[in-house]
Amino acid sequence: QLAFLRRLTLLRHILELAAVNGLLWQAEDDIRRLRKTPRAAWAWFGRTWAEEVADVAVRIQALNDRRTEVITLINAAIGVAAGMEKIHD
Repeated sequence: QLAFLRRLTLLRHILELAAVNGLLWQAEDDIRRLRKTPRAAWAWFGRTWAEEVADVAVRIQALNDRRTEVITLINAAIGVAAGMEKIHD
C-alpha cells in the first residue's frame, strides 16, 4: 500500500508539472501577443502596455518558482539528488 501511495503522489506531482507547464506556455503566448500589439491599443483597455507586460512577467516568475518546487518534489520522489533543478533567487 505504501508503494501505491508513493506512485500516486508522484503522479500528482507529474500532473501538476504538466499544468504549470501549460500555464507557462500560455503566459509566453501572452508575451508574444503583447509584442505584436501596438502599445497605443492598450489605452482602450484602461491599462498601459507596460502594466500588462509587468503582470505577465510576474506571472511567469511565479510559475517558474512553482515549477522548480514541483520538480524538486518529483526528484525527491524518484530519488534524484537535490540540486539538479534551477534555483531562482
